Amino acid sequence: MKYAFLFLLAVPGSAGSAQEPTSLGTVVVVAERAPTPMNLSTAAVTRLTSADLARFPNATLADVLRRVPGFAVVDFDGSGRDPQVMVRGFYGGGEADYVLVIVDGRVVNQVHNGTITWETLPPLSSIESIEVVRGSASSLHGDAAVAGVINIVTRRPSRGTASWRVGAESDGGVNGSAELANQFQQRDFNASVGFDRTDGYRDHASRTSATARASMRLARVLRASLGLGWRNFEEPGPLLASLRGDGTGSDPRFRNDGGEDKEWNLNFDHDGSLGAGGNLFSSFRTSGRSTDLTRTLPLSPAFGDTKDRELRVIQMGVSTQANLTPTILPPGVDRFSVGASADVATFDSRYTSTSIEGISNEHSVGEGRRGTLNAFAHLAATSTEWLRWTFGIRADYFNDSFDESAAPPAEGFSANNSHFAFSPKMGINVRYAASGRAWISASRTFKAPTLDQQFDRRPIPVPFPPGEVTTSNPDLEPQRGTSAEVGLYHDLTVANARVGVTLTLYEITMRNELDFDLQTLRYVNIARSRHRGTEAGLNISHGITSAFASVSLQNAISRAGPNVGKQLKAVPGEVLSAGVTVTPPRLGTGSLSITRMADMFIDDANTERIPSWTRVDLQVSRPVGAFEVIVGARNVLDADINSTAFLDPGGSGQAYYYPAAGRALILGLRHGR
Repeated sequence: MKYAFLFLLAVPGSAGSAQEPTSLGTVVVVAERAPTPMNLSTAAVTRLTSADLARFPNATLADVLRRVPGFAVVDFDGSGRDPQVMVRGFYGGGEADYVLVIVDGRVVNQVHNGTITWETLPPLSSIESIEVVRGSASSLHGDAAVAGVINIVTRRPSRGTASWRVGAESDGGVNGSAELANQFQQRDFNASVGFDRTDGYRDHASRTSATARASMRLARVLRASLGLGWRNFEEPGPLLASLRGDGTGSDPRFRNDGGEDKEWNLNFDHDGSLGAGGNLFSSFRTSGRSTDLTRTLPLSPAFGDTKDRELRVIQMGVSTQANLTPTILPPGVDRFSVGASADVATFDSRYTSTSIEGISNEHSVGEGRRGTLNAFAHLAATSTEWLRWTFGIRADYFNDSFDESAAPPAEGFSANNSHFAFSPKMGINVRYAASGRAWISASRTFKAPTLDQQFDRRPIPVPFPPGEVTTSNPDLEPQRGTSAEVGLYHDLTVANARVGVTLTLYEITMRNELDFDLQTLRYVNIARSRHRGTEAGLNISHGITSAFASVSLQNAISRAGPNVGKQLKAVPGEVLSAGVTVTPPRLGTGSLSITRMADMFIDDANTERIPSWTRVDLQVSRPVGAFEVIVGARNVLDADINSTAFLDPGGSGQAYYYPAAGRALILGLRHGR
């Protein structure tokens, strides 16, 4: 493999101990929705620890995910605060997501479009671990788990402990976080707060966010948690190639773009017992979000359409899951898990615009709802000492509705849709050596159309009758696919160094994919694609030195329309991430990491490429008494990076780019972990 030399980044060490890589036998939950040794699973799994998060200068949690095989990250704001992840060539362009994100058991994807508000996730300092499943996980996690699932587990520090971190960075950035664990009225509780502020790398790109979370044990088997999030942000928008310059500018058409988000969530989790038969987990959750957003669509190089949107969302849900143990199961069956959940979300959406004279015009007011029901079952069995197999199945039902009010003579709009998905999976895990396991799996996957894709009533002006259109389509069907994967986990020792190797080969074929029909100017189910790839990961630890490397070679192509066989636009064919950490005794820790994305096209016809780029990050930390001083730099070589790009929708042939930040310097002070 062309990047194999990076697997040699680890160098021999002497006395002392570096942070050791996660063992491939480490227990994870996300792969089977129950505790399972990672190397016994039938999925591609990566686990990152709190130590991994602390080693490198990350802007947000999405920045951390760059080191996971198969992951690539697009920065829409330039500084990493407004990212979107691409996994295995699945990319929603900022309007949808193909990855499910879970925080302490709660799905945090936004209900109206499925995307993630990364800035309001828990501060990195309060995260214990991140478990990532790459590839189809619909048989366990349902909608949107086409490309993978990210499971975030927050820390529950020991009683009577406190930790904090403050930091500053160039481009006017300041941030801080703190967490505390103690007792309140003889009940254990923990709380964390986080704050982040930046002026932004580009003009009109300032962002401020704050989070607060608290959790309390109400009884031996009952825990309550509360989360609050707020952010205020400007959006610099894309830049025409002719205006790009040094990448720090912003098109004047987007000078009003941005908005404010407020969100809250309340959870009650019950952790019960079935005696010798297993465990029973149940939860009740409710949340709300208030969004005020101004966004401009660049319809031509000289014209943009600006609209204001108010969005109010309320969600409620209940779920339960039982994990039955071998005590009451037939011989050879390791575990049988069964569960069900029900959720309902309601939202109000209002579009307005302000004329040059300062008059507010109302364009669309509507109310929508999504109700979901699902049930799943998963069985894991060990036939012999060297053979383990799994079978999972899940059924999902969606009911979506929307009603738009309109004053006469205008007509309103009303729609009601139901969708059903059936997602089986079967996998086999085989031990081929004392410390090596290989696995193979086949599954079905799906992604339901988002509420915005079906019902977004934003009017877009066009120079022909009827004068305006909406791109949403209430007749959309779920995108469906078939996945096949094969992989291995291998632990070994070479010259006293601990080495962990992972390798995955996959193919996912999708049908009924969404595409934009130029004849009807709306989204339709006409696209088909095939996603093939190879993902290799390596972790090495020896003495005071540890290193990692991951390489992803992916081929995501269209299988329908005039561009059959062409690579999907904006999707990289090559993704590389590597890093090395050295921890000399009593001197602190130094880390260097490299990220590279290459082989990307701007257009579906593959006539123009997005320039490849390589980013180098550096961080050094040193203990000083009870504190730790941190100095770092992102993009230390000041590389010219275009995060992504697209062609002018007006047909001029010009390209819009999203420039990413140049060198950013970081200074921090940390106490506790």
